[in-house]
Amino acid sequence: MSRKAPIIELTPEEIMTIESWARSGKTEQRTAFRSKIILAAREGQENQAIARDLHTTITTVGKWRKRFVENRLRGLSDSYRPGITPIYDDKTLEKRIFRNPG
Repeated sequence: MSRKAPIIELTPEEIMTIESWARSGKTEQRTAFRSKIILAAREGQENQAIARDLHTTITTVGKWRKRFVENRLRGLSDSYRPGITPIYDDKTLEKRIFRNPG
């Protein structure tokens, strides 16, 4: 028995935003790609068909579809990834890079 993919319903504002992300040449490619997944899901396509059409995996489609359902537009951006704690704060870094006294 297969699981049913969550239904994607968008508000008019979300449609405008996601369509602009998918079409714009200035949008990060990963955001544009994720937007295309959501637009295809909105049309009622199953994950397997979306994956085939966008040349990706079913797992990838399922991940972004789920994240969108849980977090809406915020779900299409990258998650926070902790890294090394910065040595300098922004102000100190700016002074060091630009040798800005003061």
